[in-house]
Amino acid sequence: MTFDYEAWLKAAQDRLETLYQQKAAIENEISALEHGIRGFAPLVNQPSLWFGPEAGITDAVRAVLKTDPSRVFTATEVRNELVKRGILLKQQNPMATIHQVLARLVSKGAAEIFTQEPGRNRYKWAGRSEEPADKARANNARKPPDLSRFPMPKLTEAIRSIFAATAPNDVFTPRQIHDRLLRSGFPAQNHQDFLLSVNIVLKRLVEQRVVEVVGDLPFGGGFKRKPSPSETG
Repeated sequence: MTFDYEAWLKAAQDRLETLYQQKAAIENEISALEHGIRGFAPLVNQPSLWFGPEAGITDAVRAVLKTDPSRVFTATEVRNELVKRGILLKQQNPMATIHQVLARLVSKGAAEIFTQEPGRNRYKWAGRSEEPADKARANNARKPPDLSRFPMPKLTEAIRSIFAATAPNDVFTPRQIHDRLLRSGFPAQNHQDFLLSVNIVLKRLVEQRVVEVVGDLPFGGGFKRKPSPSETG
């Protein structure tokens, strides 16, 4: 019996196409999750855990280890903590960067390395500072974002006016609200802090029953205004 190379090649090409589609879907989901975590993590009552998108990755990795000094982290767990705490991982290969930072912290005595499985290193805070400015920089990395530049009453009214001018079934994501405000000329120097401010206002408007949540926030849902009694009648 001869091997059917043509059939194998077609099956392999079909399987490869399926894997490419799955890869694209996974990358899109990762992007949506990272965006949602950055937008909503500060709304949880744990501001001390929020680093913010402007924090340097070395300071942020150091702070992750120091926040729970008894815990032993894999590099992937460090990456997950960075995303959860608002760090923008813009590097082409974030995991390679995180491995380099961890290795540097180990070499300077700030972290210890453990190998519990072959080829799978784990890291723990060593309880020592590798340089005098370490504490000040780590504390600065944990500061919550400064929202004082955005007058919240004015921002609230601007967002209310957007919903007031729309139909009851129009749904907007926080990013769409953010972009509409910028197009209308609303001042914003730091777009990440501004997006956070938009999220905070939307949360308050939901609590005030001015708008309601539609879908699965923050991974694809949005907000729409609550219809008036005349519209529901």
